[in-house]
Amino acid sequence: MSQLPPVINALLGNWRVSGVHRYVSGTAMGIGSGQNLFGAGSPRASFALDPAPMKNPQFNPNDPGRFPYLNPAAFRRPADLEYGNTPRRISQLRTPALLSEDFSLLKNINLKSEKRYLEFRVAAFNILNRHRLGGIDTNFDSSTFGMITNPQATVGPREIQFGLKFYF
Repeated sequence: MSQLPPVINALLGNWRVSGVHRYVSGTAMGIGSGQNLFGAGSPRASFALDPAPMKNPQFNPNDPGRFPYLNPAAFRRPADLEYGNTPRRISQLRTPALLSEDFSLLKNINLKSEKRYLEFRVAAFNILNRHRLGGIDTNFDSSTFGMITNPQATVGPREIQFGLKFYF
């Protein structure tokens, strides 16, 4: 195995790489309603009599403001004093997933002794600049039912940091 020349090794050798990948499925959602139960529980919507997909098939994550995420045809408002038949959380109906990748690159540069060295660091958070759609209106009686009201939730935009530390 051949050794790299010292100058090239100083530039290209001994780099450390690390990464954190987060892939989290969305949380189960519940569909509320505004019917009056006169204090006898939390109001929930009911499933529509004609089954329809709960997520809107027309929804486009690249244009979240155009069509609602939830399909209004899949639910109905129960009459007053009637309990809705949707569960508190519908396991098949989930918020959009969270996808995020963080990456860092480090290199130690020795300065005439092993006790003194520089550490060069580059860290990139959410390096692929993914966004998470959030803030879905789950109140069936709302005029914005099913719409995404917050197009950037939890995960911030891409952020890159450079750092240089001197150890002595």
